[in-house]
Amino acid sequence: MGGAPSTARRAEEAGIINTFNHHESIYSFMVLYPELYRLKYGSYWNFKVFLAFALFALSLGMQVALTNITGSSILNDNLEYRSSLINTDYVAATVKDISGSEAAGLEARWEELSESVEESIVGKTELEERPLCCRGPACAGGLTCCGRRTYATTPTAVTAHAAHRSSFVARSREVKRRLASKAGMAHASSRALAPDQASGRVSFLARPGGSRATAAHHDEHSGETGESTMRTSVCFLSGNSLDCSQPTFAFVHRWQDLDFDGDGVWTHEEAEADDSNLGCRMAESGLDPEAVFRSLCRGIIKFHEGNYMKMLTNTKSVREASDPDPEDDGELDGGNASGNKTWNLKVPKEIQEVKAVPLQWFHFWEGLVVLCAATDLNRCGQLIHDGVFDGALIGANGRNSGLQHLNAALDFCQQILRPSGFCDQSLPVTFVMYRKQEEEKCGSPHFAAGSDYVNPYDDHDSLQTVEVSYEKLGTFEMASTYRFRLFLLLILVIWWINLIGELVSIINLVDFCLNVNVDDGDPFHTLDVLQRMKKRTSGVFQKVTKRMSSVLTGDGQALPSPRGVEDVTSVLPENLMPTPRDAEGSIVIASIARPQLVTCWIMVVVRVVLLVYMAGVGSVFIVTTYSFPDLLMNAVALAFVFELPVFLFALLVDKHDKELMESMAPIVFQSSLPLCGRFFQTITSTYFIGLVLFPLVCIGLVQWDLHVNILPTTEALECLCFQRGPRCVTNTYFQRSWWDEHWENVSWVFDGNATRS
Repeated sequence: MGGAPSTARRAEEAGIINTFNHHESIYSFMVLYPELYRLKYGSYWNFKVFLAFALFALSLGMQVALTNITGSSILNDNLEYRSSLINTDYVAATVKDISGSEAAGLEARWEELSESVEESIVGKTELEERPLCCRGPACAGGLTCCGRRTYATTPTAVTAHAAHRSSFVARSREVKRRLASKAGMAHASSRALAPDQASGRVSFLARPGGSRATAAHHDEHSGETGESTMRTSVCFLSGNSLDCSQPTFAFVHRWQDLDFDGDGVWTHEEAEADDSNLGCRMAESGLDPEAVFRSLCRGIIKFHEGNYMKMLTNTKSVREASDPDPEDDGELDGGNASGNKTWNLKVPKEIQEVKAVPLQWFHFWEGLVVLCAATDLNRCGQLIHDGVFDGALIGANGRNSGLQHLNAALDFCQQILRPSGFCDQSLPVTFVMYRKQEEEKCGSPHFAAGSDYVNPYDDHDSLQTVEVSYEKLGTFEMASTYRFRLFLLLILVIWWINLIGELVSIINLVDFCLNVNVDDGDPFHTLDVLQRMKKRTSGVFQKVTKRMSSVLTGDGQALPSPRGVEDVTSVLPENLMPTPRDAEGSIVIASIARPQLVTCWIMVVVRVVLLVYMAGVGSVFIVTTYSFPDLLMNAVALAFVFELPVFLFALLVDKHDKELMESMAPIVFQSSLPLCGRFFQTITSTYFIGLVLFPLVCIGLVQWDLHVNILPTTEALECLCFQRGPRCVTNTYFQRSWWDEHWENVSWVFDGNATRS
């Protein structure tokens, strides 16, 4: 009983002492309980000691499992939504212009190499040499895109250009055919088939701007076979440009690249040859020019056949005009409009036959593609309020034809944007996939009564609009308010202060492991136990053998039943030494066994990992929660992970052992913590950490989240859902000025007088 005061006295003489106390936790129970039984029985061979180890393993396992599962789910969900919304690592394709005296030689050399590239994509040949540059969408990415082909002017150049174009077109058709065939065999025609899946030898042919899955699909509307890409991100941020547009939008205002010879007509041959190499340079759209060309022709035909053209030129013609006569001059004719006006606008024959598209019809198609970027028909009222259709109304620029009134404009817009409407039927299949992605990212729509909009050309014509908002965008806008950020800061501070207790406990345990007295004796008495068990086993074996011999000889002598191997603790003497107690009667532990010290160090490592991991994951979980009640509940749920050892101790440790633990005196040891010095004491005190350090860390986390997550996501959703924002590519195209100019450029539609180029 005199050992305890001497230990405390030695620590006091050293000037720095610390104590390890029992807390109602599995951790402190695991540190002290085995030593308590070692004092009582002289070893760890006791059933309750093994139960203590089992509880310790259970607690660690549950904490690690909960932390890992929760943490991975939190981090993955946060990363998945943001990465699928916006790709900040997008890099536009590098273009290598081939011009000058060496142009013919370089193009000829590339033509030789490109065949091996395309053949390797479909798995026919090995790729032996990396080409100088890449042409076409099939091998876009990882390679430099070739620039525009040199326009041929001399007879020799014309012949070489024609040969190169024919070779490229033939190989492109073969590649698309084989990719479509492979995709069809895998799972119909819409199954994704990446180039590096088709041939494991072409891993460098990944799409630029991130990993994409390349799909070879058969368009059910036109029968064409083309190549499309399911974009992993809806938006792409490159420099000061944020592009959240639907894929076909990438071809708007690309006439000079499409009409290679500059004759005012984009032909199918030019689309197939892709002399400007848009298939490679604009690979992020997932389309090649030929697919867009077929889509353009199909769209114009469907626009006419579906009475959209009649709706645009005169709403009454939807009810009164006769059906179009496709036999008239081999062209689609608009038929008669209402009144005395005859609407004679016809779709050119070359468009019907998917052979060529004149410039004026391309301009008209551009407006439809821009309008399809809105995707949601619920926004039509807002588009009318923004003046999108003002230039198409009767009275604009003194016209007597056009949309008769605002309700006609609303009907026209809704017919274009409705599901299975013009956009879905006429644009490539990538539009349908884009629409689904946008619906997922923007969330469900919410409606509110908007203001009245008056027809600028008719004061008696007005329309009450509907204001549309989207759930996800509203959530992030709320998350950027000062009120929410303050609440988030408070929850974060509470979470980090909750970590102080765990941090202090770990520091104290480390100090304990470094300085506690260690007993190098064997707490398991391994040799003694093995010898005694061997002796017992040998005796039992001899008795069993003798009895079996008696039975076999038939002497009928019965031996008493052998006792089995007794509990291991019975082979060890109890109370080898009196349990040391202090003056107050509390049990004193002066040292711990070395195996127990190893257990304590394992405990330190696991708890440090859990603390660091949960501090990061918990902070991410909290800052990515955008709801007031959810924030509070999530913080409580996270705190439960650290309270799990306390919870298990309270429920699973019996009352006798709890009372036994309470009867133990704190373990006194010389500390390694430099507690001297006012400055160090101040910065290491829980007051400084909880009131100064952690609040500053939390303020930094809130500001970091605002500028790295909230504001960029809000900007991307604004661009995606409403096509607005200073860096949004589509913002300009949804201004009244752009649409007024567009309607003026296609005024020939309202006059029913399309000229031929």
